[in-house]
Amino acid sequence: MKNKNINLYKYNKLRKLHSCGNSKLPKTTFIFNFGDCHNCPSFLLGLCNFRNNCNFEDVEKNTCYGLTPEIIYPNCLPYRLRQKDYWLNCTAEQFIDDFSEIYKRKKIKPTLLRFNEGCDFHSQNCVDKAEIIAKELFTLFNIKCHTYTHRTDLNFTEVVFLNVLNSTNKLVKGLTSRYIAITPQQMISVKADKFSAKFGPVKEQEKQSKIFICPGSCKKCTLCANIKIGVIYTVIH
Repeated sequence: MKNKNINLYKYNKLRKLHSCGNSKLPKTTFIFNFGDCHNCPSFLLGLCNFRNNCNFEDVEKNTCYGLTPEIIYPNCLPYRLRQKDYWLNCTAEQFIDDFSEIYKRKKIKPTLLRFNEGCDFHSQNCVDKAEIIAKELFTLFNIKCHTYTHRTDLNFTEVVFLNVLNSTNKLVKGLTSRYIAITPQQMISVKADKFSAKFGPVKEQEKQSKIFICPGSCKKCTLCANIKIGVIYTVIH
């Protein structure tokens, strides 16, 4: 008689809607997207810093990191749309159950969960759901969850376990760490004088904390999953 758990596993939608690692992320990082970048909530609401530079046809003219693979690879956009459908229709408990079944079968166990290579939170409910998931996965498997946001209109004051980095030049309720993409020329300014770069004001609390330069590969660094107060600068890519 076949194991019922194996039979039920084939109905686990999340097993075909995630990846583990890529050219810049280690295989121990579980990756899941809330949706696609063509319909990114921040883009549609005009909250994304790169809104005017999103080019849906020409990757050479595009500055959105998350949008690029949707332009280059034909299967990427449909895949992310399936992720979006799953995310918007599952409960936090369902995601946790599906993740747990996948985790048990992984030979290389995930240590981090990254929400979104692109896209953003769809709503406040989306934030709350991700926080419940982050809390439970940390409790069950000691897995840390992190992501980035341009949503200045949402409240993150109740978020504790999910590490969310503010990717805007504005204050976001509840967020004290920032991940800012800048031009190569601006990066020269940051490295020369971290507190007087002209691309945006540095808050007083950030002057008292640390400023980091992204190494460009998460295989070398896990700061985004752990930073609580501070700023990480990266070159636009």
